[in-house]
Amino acid sequence: MQTKEIAIVGVFSALAYAGGYALIFVPNIEIFTALIFLSGLIFGIRVGSLVGGIAAFLYGVLNPYGVSPLPLLAAQVLSRVLVGYAGGMLGRKLKDSRPFWIRSFLYGLTGMGLICVYILFANLGLLVAFGYTMEQLKISIISGLLSSSILILFNALIFSVVLPWVTPLIRQAPYFEKYRIP
Repeated sequence: MQTKEIAIVGVFSALAYAGGYALIFVPNIEIFTALIFLSGLIFGIRVGSLVGGIAAFLYGVLNPYGVSPLPLLAAQVLSRVLVGYAGGMLGRKLKDSRPFWIRSFLYGLTGMGLICVYILFANLGLLVAFGYTMEQLKISIISGLLSSSILILFNALIFSVVLPWVTPLIRQAPYFEKYRIP
């Protein structure tokens, strides 16, 4: 890895980690996922995946509510690595020259899908960590439908409204070419 790539991973990991706490007191609304996705979108698959893994690990271990049990932590880290990876993949395919509404729709749809994957992984992590039976897992998922729906809706909004607007601004910034990773 180049030094600038390591620096970008460090900065975006810290930004995502801090972003995880920015809205911690607002239930089911977060910018953590969007920041990880943005790192992949702008800087590619490797940076996005590393940012997702590092930020999720730090968030799961250095959390004021307690450390995540190992199976849950693994599920959280893996799902966030996938978020950064997806950002990198979409960044390769979707250019900023596309109309705003197309980028908005695709980012929103991706945000919904990625948060659903996170919810699934987290529930499976709980299944392993606490030895839930399938019946208990089903009850857990059903009882969390409202909060999961709010999380999915707000992630879709953040992905579809903020990201298509912010991404071209970052790429057009005077310093971006200097730090762009080939």
